[in-house]
Amino acid sequence: MGHDFWVIGVGASAGGLEALSAFFRSLPEKPNAAFIVAQHLAPHAKSMMVELIGRQTKMKVVSVSDHLTIEPGLICIVPPNFDVTTKDGELRLTIAGNETRPKPSVDAFFQSIAKVYGRRSVGIILSGTGSDGSEGIRAIKENGGVTIVQDSESAKYDGMPKSAFETGLVDAVLPPEQIAEQLFSILQNREAEIRPTIKVTHDSEFENILQYLKKEIGTDFTQYKISTVQRRIEKRLSALKIENLADYFRYLQHNSSELGLLAQNMLVSVTSFFRDPDAFNSLQKCVEDIISKKTNDDEIRIWIAGCATGEEPYSFAILISEICERMSRRPITKIFATDLDHEALVYARNGVYTVEELQGLPPEFLDKYFDRKDKGYEVRKTIKEMIVFARQDLIQNPPFVKLDLISCRNVLIYFETSLQNRVFEIFHYALKPYGTLFLGKSENALPSLFETIDRKEKIFKRLNTVSQSGYYPASKYKMTPGSLLPPIKRKSEHSKSISEVASMQLLKMNQIAGVVVDSESSVIHFVGDISEYIGFPTGNADFRLTNLLPKNAVVEFTVLLKNL
Repeated sequence: MGHDFWVIGVGASAGGLEALSAFFRSLPEKPNAAFIVAQHLAPHAKSMMVELIGRQTKMKVVSVSDHLTIEPGLICIVPPNFDVTTKDGELRLTIAGNETRPKPSVDAFFQSIAKVYGRRSVGIILSGTGSDGSEGIRAIKENGGVTIVQDSESAKYDGMPKSAFETGLVDAVLPPEQIAEQLFSILQNREAEIRPTIKVTHDSEFENILQYLKKEIGTDFTQYKISTVQRRIEKRLSALKIENLADYFRYLQHNSSELGLLAQNMLVSVTSFFRDPDAFNSLQKCVEDIISKKTNDDEIRIWIAGCATGEEPYSFAILISEICERMSRRPITKIFATDLDHEALVYARNGVYTVEELQGLPPEFLDKYFDRKDKGYEVRKTIKEMIVFARQDLIQNPPFVKLDLISCRNVLIYFETSLQNRVFEIFHYALKPYGTLFLGKSENALPSLFETIDRKEKIFKRLNTVSQSGYYPASKYKMTPGSLLPPIKRKSEHSKSISEVASMQLLKMNQIAGVVVDSESSVIHFVGDISEYIGFPTGNADFRLTNLLPKNAVVEFTVLLKNL
């Protein structure tokens, strides 16, 4: 179903009426857009919103009724104690229910318009307390829409705008009057970017692009959600003004820089310090329980899968430092932070953040864990030393093991169900019995492998069942965290056992290339074709892996080796 007008959702709570009045008072008379207002109201309150907003504009203002048709030039006010979604060009109402939460749900509504209206959806967050709307902002942005929030200075209550801003996915931050004045200028610029959807189902050129990416970059996007991959490719087509996939594929083959840009677009690096504070508050109890069972000689082992630019691993390191200080404990902490995005990892390792990037950080932590720099603040060495950053493909590379906790937030939402299940099997294998799994707001763990601890904040506990993963079966291999291959014991003589031969053959059959090293990091066995990854220097033969790796990989390898 095509749409030639914009659908603009406006979310607000405490202090919202003042902001809404200023916003609608400043809008043009006949915009090519429909407005739906989801204002938090007491369940049994008598709403005067229609009358009050009607005084601010010449547009038609109505209370939403079930199956109300969405039309440009119409302002729709959601009534108290109802949630609203959209389907088939209409607004659908459902009774909100008795659970304690903001009503109507801004998140649910924004997610609905994002799904239906895609790049013609707009999410605006005005004054209000809490965090409702931030997940909806993510959905709108992911579907190519426009996101705007009210600035903190003009907002009577800045909880909702601040939470939305901290997603890192907001296009503009303005007072309500300026939102109205600049909104259609922003939309006019976006209009030029909107292209007809490229049909990708059973499209050979689309498949060719994905296979080419897999071959050249090494990352398999074929099991990512097709809508996500499609939008990423469309974005590059629009930027290059290329009309079809066949031409783009030819361009891709002859321009290596474009290959990197496309892969970069496929990877979504969205994060912030202590993102979703309520979730971190709930998680804190789990971390306290982990630490309480450790001695000073024990290790806390955490894996942040999809760490982006490093804010989340540093948040975990700070959280653990605070708890250890309060509990007078000093266990060894190892946080393995991984991502596919090389540029994001470089940024993370540097650990230097701007004032804007640190907005989600409690002020007392800024002085305690950061040093002032010319262009921002740098994470202190004591926190950096707790973390190992490494590039890793979640599916294709071995996982870390014997973990107390895994955090993988808003990564799985981009995967098809079969791939999600595969990841859960890997996580189940990697965690200790009853270890903790921390997911994003829109994600749920497999109930056959994980028990729910906090449904709202997406915290789960590993069930003590046998892992179903066939990728790294615990019964056959003892995985060393961060290693490239399952280590294989050698007999004192150089002859190989049948099990060793079989293990090597299995690795080769699965096209895994790598090396087996001893305790001195000297190579004792090659598996597959490793010519792309290592080189042999001139002079005396020295088979230590540090002498064979590219210079830019030696530091990372050395750090990983120290943390085994």
